[in-house]
Amino acid sequence: MANTLTGLAEFIYETVDNVSNEPAGLIDAVYINGAAEQAALNQDITYDVTAVGTARNITPAATPPAFVDETTAAGTMKLTKSRSVPFYWSGDDVAKLGRSKAAIQNNKIAQALRTLRNEIEADLAALHALTSRAYAAHATTPAALFGTNFGEAAQVRKILVDNGAPMADVSLVLGTTAGAAVRTLIGPTATQGNVENGQLVNMFGMALRESGQIVTTTAVGNNTGTYAINGAHAKGATTLTIKTGTGTILAGDVITIGTDTATKYVVTTGVDNGTSIVIGAPGLKKALSGNEAIAIVGVCERNMCFSRTAIHLLARLPAQPEGGDAATDELIVQDPITGLPFRFAQYKGYHANQYEVGIAWGVKNAAPQHTALLLGN
Repeated sequence: MANTLTGLAEFIYETVDNVSNEPAGLIDAVYINGAAEQAALNQDITYDVTAVGTARNITPAATPPAFVDETTAAGTMKLTKSRSVPFYWSGDDVAKLGRSKAAIQNNKIAQALRTLRNEIEADLAALHALTSRAYAAHATTPAALFGTNFGEAAQVRKILVDNGAPMADVSLVLGTTAGAAVRTLIGPTATQGNVENGQLVNMFGMALRESGQIVTTTAVGNNTGTYAINGAHAKGATTLTIKTGTGTILAGDVITIGTDTATKYVVTTGVDNGTSIVIGAPGLKKALSGNEAIAIVGVCERNMCFSRTAIHLLARLPAQPEGGDAATDELIVQDPITGLPFRFAQYKGYHANQYEVGIAWGVKNAAPQHTALLLGN
């Protein structure tokens, strides 16, 4: 086993490699949760989910009314991945490269950071399947966004407002197609944000950001024989009983119900020739009488809008045993794009040195009702 360095060995000067950096707007927009420092890989981290309070009339009396018991539910999140990107140098590799070795090694570290950054960003983008609702101007075939104005951005923001999301720190993270439309529509001012962190511009009290990992997906399920709602359902219901139909409606599908094609729900638990599906909180926007047909939205780019505290990123350095491992040297490297910490370690071997860049992380949509999708094509 050996590195292939023939082409590089021809150069006697330091190489300059422009390492690619896809926009990472999701990492910069979510809540970085420090609880990860105390947790092991795949160990549950518990957090409180406060119930909605029940109001009562104030009636004067000689004694206060009885206490009302409340049950505080618990949610969990965890670190699910501990990953590294390795590379190595043999003695002959160093001899071949000469002065170019330092520059090439810097670029290898940069490429390692890029690989891991994109994996974390992709995991955050995958949370699109756990959001509350979605907006698109069309019924089931979303079109290009921001053709003449930013009305679509205002509409997806409205979903968060209607759901009671905290609006002090909200981001709309766009794929590169929608990002290009933003730049085209508003011109040079689209670069007034921090472009390296994927931020384009602030609008309607939201930071419009860009990510290279926003998902474009077809319908997950295949609702071949149209399903329909079975019986009446109250406003706010999240479990919907269905009847008739064949095929599947699966987690991650975006659906419309009946003639209300403007309201689009995200399916969090699907069905395969079954009897019920679950949609994201806070559930139905209005009551259903029954027999309403269910339609699945087709191919779409799933741009994500959310309050910062809704989506959590747990991130820490890879855990080390007491006294350290076999590394002969290590350095904590801060990613210049996202600010996340990475461990750069050297392991000495037989006539060769191995290096790796590593990080541990996990993601969680902790408040689906404070997240929504803006569908584009």
